[in-house]
Amino acid sequence: MIAYFPIKKSFVDICSNNNLIPINSAWKETAFEFDEYGFLLSDGRYLMSYLCELPSNNKSRTVFYWFRLDDSFNFDETSFIFSYGKARIGEAFGVFYGKPELKQYNDHPKGLRIFLYCDENIPGYTNESIQQKCDSDPQISRGQLTSKKWYYTAVTYSSDKLTFYFGDTNASSQTATIQYTLNTFPSKYLFIGSIIPEISTITLSDLRNLEDYFAPYKCDVEKVKDRKEKILAFPYPKWPFCGYVREFMIFDTKLNENDITKIASITAKFISE
Repeated sequence: MIAYFPIKKSFVDICSNNNLIPINSAWKETAFEFDEYGFLLSDGRYLMSYLCELPSNNKSRTVFYWFRLDDSFNFDETSFIFSYGKARIGEAFGVFYGKPELKQYNDHPKGLRIFLYCDENIPGYTNESIQQKCDSDPQISRGQLTSKKWYYTAVTYSSDKLTFYFGDTNASSQTATIQYTLNTFPSKYLFIGSIIPEISTITLSDLRNLEDYFAPYKCDVEKVKDRKEKILAFPYPKWPFCGYVREFMIFDTKLNENDITKIASITAKFISE
């Protein structure tokens, strides 16, 4: 196991020292408070962690988590549960609700999909070999999801096969396998509740009266030649998640169906406590 974030009452990773960092984007000042379900991801708030061993390239992996859609979740909009890698076709990895933002997908149904990144601006994107590197077909349709209910999802990968697991607290589940060769960019940043953001660099001196607001959230501070301090600025996520994510786990191996069932059974007790 690489990381395990319960996200019940804290952002602590009980597997290592790599805790989650809550991000307040778009200049919004909201408190990082937990309620009876966990931490509500909404209004531009998302979570980030710096994990040195995120499975990349073509390495085996498993990601497991529970999620609960909030009342304000918009089923007509795209929404990201987690992502990492690079915002470049075939080099990202994650799960989102919606459909690829490409013209040929305009009439496609929305649903839970495996995120691999699509980009119609690259030469030959209509080519079948490139489309195969695009986001997956919907593994779970819109009609199978409702707000205020817990669901679990697991995505496993090994030997050019992605397997998608989905179920709820009643132990009902379904599985789908996709033939695909991953090539995930070796990024160390994991995002929960957001697509991979286009992080920009802002000089603190240019922020004037906003330095105090950004100071608690700055990451990777660097000194540049002119000795001005810079921070990474996190924008409002393009397709934010609105709800709760709990019991988020990452493994550097492919778990089998029996393993997934056991984890779901045990952690279902935690989200109902």
